This record gives sequence, structure tokens and C-alpha cells, in this order.
Amino acid sequence: MKALLRAWRQGNARSRRAAFCSIATEAYLPWTLVLFDAVARFNPRAPRVLLYVRSPGEAWRSPRIDGAQVIGVEDLADAAHEADLRRKYTLAELCFAFKPRLLRHCLDRHGERAYYLDSDLCILAPMEEAALALERASVVLTPHLDAPVPNDGKLPSELTVSRSGACNAGFIGVAESDEAREFLAWWDARVARYGYVAPEFGYQGDQKWLDLAPSLFPRVHLLRDPGSNVGSWNLHGRRIERSFGRAVANGRPLSFVHFSGFDPECPDVLSKYQNRIRLEDQPVLAGIARDYAGLLIDARARAAALEWEPGAAPAAQPGEATHDPAPMADEDYRATYEVEIPPGSYESGEEIPVRAVVTNASTRTWKVGRAPDGTGGIALSWHLRNQDGEVLAWENNRNYLPRDLAPGASVEMRIGIKAMLVPGRYILELDLVHEGVAWFLLKGSAAPRVMVFVGLFDA
Repeated sequence: MKALLRAWRQGNARSRRAAFCSIATEAYLPWTLVLFDAVARFNPRAPRVLLYVRSPGEAWRSPRIDGAQVIGVEDLADAAHEADLRRKYTLAELCFAFKPRLLRHCLDRHGERAYYLDSDLCILAPMEEAALALERASVVLTPHLDAPVPNDGKLPSELTVSRSGACNAGFIGVAESDEAREFLAWWDARVARYGYVAPEFGYQGDQKWLDLAPSLFPRVHLLRDPGSNVGSWNLHGRRIERSFGRAVANGRPLSFVHFSGFDPECPDVLSKYQNRIRLEDQPVLAGIARDYAGLLIDARARAAALEWEPGAAPAAQPGEATHDPAPMADEDYRATYEVEIPPGSYESGEEIPVRAVVTNASTRTWKVGRAPDGTGGIALSWHLRNQDGEVLAWENNRNYLPRDLAPGASVEMRIGIKAMLVPGRYILELDLVHEGVAWFLLKGSAAPRVMVFVGLFDA
């Protein structure tokens, strides 16, 4: 009876319309090409969707990949949301933050199932166990551990896994359902605000949040199949062998291996993040790693030969920033501010978003541009004070005004301020600085103060 039920579910799973998606920057295009080749081999009719994320300063363009749809961040978010994330996140954190939206895009456009795959997954067989699980679940996750780790001082340990998250975010499967949509919306909101990689503060990009998913969403399934998402973190409990000509993990078909931290130039080292597993002790896996390295190296030439589709950059802001190194008269250092900070308490190390409208309240046009050597310019910054008004940090990050300001003219600035590490009440005092010349506050201009709460109730 169990065999008949499984066969019936397999038939249903194979009939589902499914899409496979990944995220890459230019550096990871060779990995993506190898990944999508494998997806096409085992799922030839399934759409393949790549979210291409531009690096800072990179031209507005996207690669053309045969058989794949390539989209950009602008297809998933408006310009303001993208700007906020780019300001506060590294490029890797930015990629992590768009996983929920990419999965939602695939459900919207391509069918009943969507699978997110990190570009460093090596697919060796159809992902049948994940597809079967989605016949009964709304979300499928793979746990990092399904067997205790020896307490021997090697890495990864249970402690490092606990810090990085109970589940691995390199593979996520979702089935079209209200609960899957709720999960993606919940995950998106969390990674948009707390998507930092800072384990010392409890942040691990998109991944740590998945710890909560099984308790918050009843139909989240933890896939314990030994052949799915095999990585350096779980190999201590999985025996990789060959059986009847195919690779198996603990006797089950080896579906996909996660080569996180793998360098194709050093194919005898499984991952730079661990020292527990030696490939010389794993001959079958060692062969897979060498073959995978060869595919990655060959894909570099293919990636270099890709054609690129030009994109349309956003319209430039009106006006320009010109430079004048001369100090201004004291009465010209006059500004007014409208400041808006979302209410509530902030967590240690997260970004406090600040919207400020800065107005030139003097009778002279401010020349706000920097010199070619990077000196000078007028920037919005802040001073940090304790709740009694005593200065804790006077010098902080600069946010240079984008264009010259005539008398009475205003500019809107959106900046981010890292919350303090020690919980408490703090005062943020916004101020302009004429770099190398003067702070506006010290020239008699008013500087607005805002109380912020870190790790405390705002009352």
C-alpha cells in the first residue's frame, strides 16, 4: 500500500508545473551555467529563472543565457526599496534578501512549484524527494544536521551550525498555497530589515530566520532525505558510495551536493569553511568533486562569451555638484531640517533608516561637490550622544549632498545609521559638515536631535 501511495504521489509531482531559480552576480555566472545545465537535463520543460544582481558601479545590463529567463532587481522591487537595501547591505547580503521575492515571482509567473537553488549546487539526479514532500507541504527546507556532530574541535561544529541556522537556505521549495505566500511575505519582511551577516549579533542573512519557519507555519516540511543537499555540514552522518552505477547517500539516490566554499582550482578540498571531511577518505565524493570542478572551469569560457542585454539606468537627478574649496562666511552655514525616523526600538547592529529634508537657510548657494582628489564637499552626518546629551561619538559617516543648493532650496536625503551595540537610549544629532572646514552646528546652525531606543521599549 505504501508503494502504491508513493507511486501515485510521484505521478502527481511529475505533472506539476515547476520553475527553478537562482541568483548570481557576474563572478558566479560560470556556476550558474553549470547549475542550469543540470536543471535542464533532469527537468527539460521547466522554466529556469536567474536573478542577475549588478555589482556597485557595474553598467546596467544583464546576460543572455540560452533557455533561461534573466531578470534584474528592478523586476522585483521599486527603486526606493533597492536603494535602501544597496545602502545597508553588502552585495552578498543583497542577493540573500531577494530570495523570497524571487520565489514569489516564480509562483506568479510559472506555476505550482518553485525551487530556489544556490548556484553552487551540483545536481546529480532528479529532486524527487523534494517534489514528493511538496505534495503534502507548503514549504520544504533541508536541515543542516540530521545526526549529532562529534565534539572533537573540528569544523563545522554544532555550535557553528547553530549560529548560522538550523536549515540551509541554499535550497528552498515552495508549493502554490496561501501558507507558502504567507511564509514568503514573512521571510521577505525579515530579510529586508535584518538581512545582515553578523553572527555575533544573531544575524545570518536570510538563513537564520528559517529556524522559526517550522513552528510558525504548520505545513513547513524538513526534508531529511540523505541524498538531498549533501554538504560539509552533514557528511559526518552520510556515507557516499556507488550502487548499480549511481551515487547513493546512506543507500538513497544522491540527488544534489552543495559545494559551498569549494574552489575548482583546488578540487581535493571540499570546502574552505571546514576541516572535518577529507576527500581522500571519500573516493566517490572526490570523483564527483573533480568532475564538478572540470565543469566549472570549462564554464568560465562560456560565461566570458555571453552576450549582454543593455538595460535602462534610472533618470539622473537634476542639477550637479560643483566644488569650491574656500570657506564660507559664518552666516552661510545655516540649515533647517525635517527629520523622520520610524518609531520603535532597534536591535544592536541593525540600520536605523533616516529620512531628512535639508534646506539651505542662508543667502549663498552651497557648492557641495568634492574635489577630484576626494577632499572637500558638504555632507549630512550626525553626532551620537547619550540620553543626557553628552557626546559619545562626534565623527560619523558622511552622506554627501547630491547637488548644489541655492538659498531656500531643499534636498531629500535617505541615510542609514547603524544602531549602537549596547542597549540603551541614545540621541542622534543630525548636522552638516563642510569637509575640512567646519561643522554647521559649530557655526551657529541648529541641529535637530532625535531619541532612539536600542534593545529597549520606546517608552
